Amino acid sequence: MGHVVTWPGLYCPVEPAAHPMAEQAQIRSVEWSTRFELAPDPRRRARLAAAKLGPLAALSAPGCPPAWLQVLADMATWWTAFDDECDDGRSTDELGVLMWPVLRAFDAPASHAETGYAAALSDLRHRIAALATPELARQFTDGLRATLLTELVRTAQTSGGAEPTYDESLATRGRSSSPAWAFPLLWHAAGCRGSAEATLADPACGVLLDLTASIINWDNDFHSYDGDRADPGNGRNLVSQVRVRLGCGEQDAIAAAVALRNEVMALFLRLRDRLHHRADPDLRRFLAGLGHYLRGNLDWHELSGRYATTGISLVPEWERVWCDPRLRTPAISWWWDEADGS
Repeated sequence: MGHVVTWPGLYCPVEPAAHPMAEQAQIRSVEWSTRFELAPDPRRRARLAAAKLGPLAALSAPGCPPAWLQVLADMATWWTAFDDECDDGRSTDELGVLMWPVLRAFDAPASHAETGYAAALSDLRHRIAALATPELARQFTDGLRATLLTELVRTAQTSGGAEPTYDESLATRGRSSSPAWAFPLLWHAAGCRGSAEATLADPACGVLLDLTASIINWDNDFHSYDGDRADPGNGRNLVSQVRVRLGCGEQDAIAAAVALRNEVMALFLRLRDRLHHRADPDLRRFLAGLGHYLRGNLDWHELSGRYATTGISLVPEWERVWCDPRLRTPAISWWWDEADGS
């Protein structure tokens, strides 16, 4: 398709910030991924380097210690390489076989790793254990398990040429998706000293994590839309899902998808501010960190070679364009109930 579409502004009032060691983190992550052979051929190595995952970590956690910055950059590199494998047309059975050595690395980190992914993950777990508590290592492991399970579900949803419904797709974009492993790392990278267990288990905080993960995934969808439009694949891009749900044209679907995303961003900010008033110092640091995570992901799209969509801008104020009520399906409608009742 050669026609031009117009993108409404993405609402994000969080100010940009970046860690000063972004370039060092990028260089070291490329070296680390090469050492563990995460990208097995020159084309994939070049694509992984062009993703600029060191800057992603620097934009997402601008105030973290250097060791944590490198953990975040390396884990983002690991996940990006692995996610490319997941999206490489594998069946559910093939994906399960790919994931098995990784899952085994959780249970037997000292055993001989049989794949580059498992070996690299064992290295990361050892580094995380040296920087934080056993609780953090367990939370990270649990988060990555949830992410891998979600990827299996997403692959199963498209088996045999099927496509997930709008509601089914939304259900796999929340806190059990790829950001699940990032949340415990961001807790410690933000300088939180206490246990995250009780805080992250709080229902209101759980809603906030679901909102955060969904916004991250939707923003990625918007910035990859031009590429997805040229190669529709499984039709899981939010814009494509909204277009089917509403039975509308492309431009109207873009406007409706952005309206949903911006309203959810406003909900995130409202709930975050409410939690901030009753928060202890650790939770306040984490809440600020989630804001950096959302803004950093947006700014990263301008640097990364993974995203082809142009013409997307950020706006500091919400225009209060409400989303179509048909888009508030059961997968997400509870957000408003929980947030307003917290």
